[in-house]
Amino acid sequence: MKGYIDSIEKAAQQNATFCTVSYTAKNCQLVVMSLKPGEDIGVEVHKLDQFFRVEEGEGKAVLDGLEHRKAGFAILVPAGARHNIINGPSSPMKLYTLYAPPNQRDGVVHATKAVAEADKEHFDGKTTEWLSTRQLLGLHSRVSLPNASRAEATSRLLGAMPACGTQQTNSPSLCDAGN
Repeated sequence: MKGYIDSIEKAAQQNATFCTVSYTAKNCQLVVMSLKPGEDIGVEVHKLDQFFRVEEGEGKAVLDGLEHRKAGFAILVPAGARHNIINGPSSPMKLYTLYAPPNQRDGVVHATKAVAEADKEHFDGKTTEWLSTRQLLGLHSRVSLPNASRAEATSRLLGAMPACGTQQTNSPSLCDAGN
């Protein structure tokens, strides 16, 4: 599938992980996040632009030392700005962020902040379409589909495809792709 079409608000509200990469395009990446009460993303400085939108919860954004508090806030962080998102003490904060260009590997799921901080790898140039195509063709062994609707769609598509070597297969390039 090309592009991401879904309710970002609902995806963010339903997400229970610290960080899940939902979609990666060549020049932009969508990540949903959930911060526990009192948790923050950690002070960051990137060589890329980043947009945050808080869908649920209250807290503050700190941008180059200036604090901003407002329910349901959005913040655009330009490249080079020191920033942090800090959740309040009472309930989880549900948010999403857009990186431009991408910052993390596609499909990455970090269940907790500790797991995210331990992961030192960054975007490897592989987009959601690159991975999906290779997974369908059996050329890529990594399976990481954080979005259930993507997993269901892939499963249905694979179930509907005739097996290689059968008379129903009219695409030798598809069957020979892994050889």
